[in-house]
Amino acid sequence: MARPVRVLAVDYGDRRVGLAVSDELGIAAHGLPTLQVKSRKEAARAVVHVAKEHGVSLIVIGLPLNMDGTEGPRALVTREFGRECEEVLAAERSEVRIVMLDERLTTMRARAALREQGLRERSQRAKVDRVSATVLLQDYLSAQSATEGSHDG
Repeated sequence: MARPVRVLAVDYGDRRVGLAVSDELGIAAHGLPTLQVKSRKEAARAVVHVAKEHGVSLIVIGLPLNMDGTEGPRALVTREFGRECEEVLAAERSEVRIVMLDERLTTMRARAALREQGLRERSQRAKVDRVSATVLLQDYLSAQSATEGSHDG
């Protein structure tokens, strides 16, 4: 049985960065306050700081692919952000790993969840990044759980 890994999920945006962290067992995702940032470098430093603060060993960054699976301009910017995070981690001699995960439809699912809670579009803006990160993390954790479950038998 694999040792549980605490995971931080990141929904990167130029001005707002949504975050969610898993519990110690790697089962449930919990949203964290959204970061307000002015630059990609600032965002990378802040994300690494949050990762250290929560004792994570893996950062999952949502990769915004086009619906046909190709990478557009947003995916390239997000990959640059991932590289910035890796540079900050390397400078701190951290062993935290980074993976990119297809985040297609997470924002749509987050908005739907917020609508179900009765929040209007205007009220959603402040919460959608955190909920998107939470959806992304829950998808990752579910996929890991399914993969581990298929090896148990």
